[in-house]
Amino acid sequence: MRNGPMKVTHAQVVPWRLRQQSLVPRTDAPVEELVARLAGVQAQVGSASELALAVRQKTPRAGVVPSALAARALVRTWAMRGTLHLLPAEGMAAYLALLGAARTWEKPSWQRALGHMGRRRPPRSTPGCCAGRPVRPCCAAGSRRSATG
Repeated sequence: MRNGPMKVTHAQVVPWRLRQQSLVPRTDAPVEELVARLAGVQAQVGSASELALAVRQKTPRAGVVPSALAARALVRTWAMRGTLHLLPAEGMAAYLALLGAARTWEKPSWQRALGHMGRRRPPRSTPGCCAGRPVRPCCAAGSRRSATG
């Protein structure tokens, strides 16, 4: 076993990163599987999330994101870095637990941006489609509330 940092070349890193980001090879996987593999897709702009998924698919089709959202296979919600992301509905309980553990709402920058200066307690309910109810039963019941409001 070697000591010290591993040495890699640019020619080794580029293909590795393309594979890790699911850019090569392109996939036939459903969008919810692709979103799960990527641990979320940034979705501040809806068309950007469609493009981010399309470039990773062998046969991209328009309208897959709205269809997956309507079928409740994907959820569009505030997530990493305080921006909207597409996340797989199947893993929402885990994502909410991880994001809640970060207690982002306590950061001064968030409090200033949201107009809650001095507020040091978590919200009464977890933001999202289930408004504090357990995620799995709520989603199974077909809540019509958006994860963003």
